[in-house]
Amino acid sequence: MTKLHGYNPPPFFYFYKENWIGEINMEMFMLISFSIVVIVALVTLFSIIKLTLTFEKEDRNRIVDLFVIGLIIYIVGMIHPSNYAVPNILALSGSLIFLYGFVILLYKKFIEGYQESFKKK
Repeated sequence: MTKLHGYNPPPFFYFYKENWIGEINMEMFMLISFSIVVIVALVTLFSIIKLTLTFEKEDRNRIVDLFVIGLIIYIVGMIHPSNYAVPNILALSGSLIFLYGFVILLYKKFIEGYQESFKKK
């Protein structure tokens, strides 16, 4: 077995069916955990978009556009990784655009709640 830049990789069977966690093999464990992460991410995304639908048309369109553009850039960055000094520059920029949309959403919701709290008094 060869060393790769000072890293000694584990034997091949480590990634195959002989490595069991209880009665679930590693491939099944990874598939289940990935599915759970995807489901949680989709539920979170839909709840964020549901919060966005309560705004006026201009604000809603702006925030949804930032979410969609950020997600598209992030997915493209994850599918096509870059070979630059900083890994996944596209994924990083996509996540920052999505985060910017999320910050705008939080700010608008904060202002909405702040104005509501003074109207009730």
